[in-house]
Formats: sequence, structure tokens, C-alpha cells
Amino acid sequence: MTPFIFLPENWRPEALRRQVIKSLKKLESKYGLINVEFKHTHAAKVKLIDLKGKAFSIKKGFFDSEFLSGNRQNAKFIVLI
Repeated sequence: MTPFIFLPENWRPEALRRQVIKSLKKLESKYGLINVEFKHTHAAKVKLIDLKGKAFSIKKGFFDSEFLSGNRQNAKFIVLI
């Protein structure tokens, strides 16, 4: 598996790129979490949208904690958030 985004290592670069674009478009259109701009032969530009409502803070070290490294399902959940 590819680190962090959990896509299969045996996928060709074109398939990985298509999947990432599909996911970014869904985060933009379906969930309204980001604004994304695609430019041919350039990296996508992603802007996070401020969400209304309550928020919570977490410590910076959380992402390096055993909570994530010890349980792959927890890591997937955090990546989705």
C-alpha cells in the first residue's frame, strides 16, 4: 500500500492519479470540504473550507501517535476527516 493515502502499490501512476482526482472532486462537490483547482501537467491546488459549527483542537503529536500507527482503520478514519 502507498503510505498515508492507502492506495495499492501495484496501480499504475495513471490509475493512482485518476483515483486521487476522483476523491478530490468528491470532497469538493459532495462534501463541500475543499475547493480544488486542476491544471494540466501541474499539481492540483487545494484550499480547505472553513466549516461552520463547533470545532476541537488536537495536539500536533497526535498524528505520530500509536493510535494511528497501531491501527490502520484509525489512520484511515483520520485521513478521511
